[in-house]
Amino acid sequence: MKPLDPSAHDHLNEWVRNGGVLLFCGSDKDPFQNVPEWWSTNGNSYSSPSQHLFSLMGIPENAAEGNYKVGKGTVYVMRNDPKDFILSTDGDAGFISTLTKLYEKNAKAGKLKFKNSYFLHRGPYTLAAVVDESVDNKPLMFRGKYIDMFDPKLPVKDIVGVNPGSQAMLLDLANVKNGNKPSVLAASFRESDEKSEKGKYSFVAKSPVDTDGIARVLLPSAPKSVTIDGVESYVPSAWDDSSRTYLIEFDNHPDGRNVVFRW
Repeated sequence: MKPLDPSAHDHLNEWVRNGGVLLFCGSDKDPFQNVPEWWSTNGNSYSSPSQHLFSLMGIPENAAEGNYKVGKGTVYVMRNDPKDFILSTDGDAGFISTLTKLYEKNAKAGKLKFKNSYFLHRGPYTLAAVVDESVDNKPLMFRGKYIDMFDPKLPVKDIVGVNPGSQAMLLDLANVKNGNKPSVLAASFRESDEKSEKGKYSFVAKSPVDTDGIARVLLPSAPKSVTIDGVESYVPSAWDDSSRTYLIEFDNHPDGRNVVFRW
């Protein structure tokens, strides 16, 4: 990968010197190394961006394959063209062996595990993907209390299975900040003019006409009244007691719909 800006190398250099472990893999022989770019213009005369990175790290610009100590960290250089790994059966064996050693021994990160899934936590959100060409075909399972953000009906699920070849975006109710405060957790409209009072929560929902308005709303307790533009619209079955959320549905309008909850 060729960074768009040399500052990326400053960050990599700092990270390695502070104890990071970097595996660099590339022959630097492809023609794209020779395009007029930051590493070969404006006073720079490197034949490849890796030369700039290695010079910052204090190792030979044309570093041969091997292990290099940089500060508290390690750089291992492999001079293979990555495409070679897929051109023959087990062509990636050397790469995997080196990666495993760096991960387990140099980084001391535990046992390197191979799996068919990826997931990421960001605030209350969990994003997941399961690939369909990997070590197995098992689904990735989540257990807890989640709102399925990819389902247009915004259901609350206790168990979510993500199958190979699919992805998921989940809102983890256990990680919602201020969990006792009324709030719109997920919606198909833009919420504004939010007001929270004793026993009452209201907001204005705006979105294009001829679209469906739906939202999962967190409340302190089950509502006794739900009005939309002053019209009573409470539906007992829309309340989910286990998550303390109410699923409200209506026709969107660009001028806004006034929604009021009372409990």
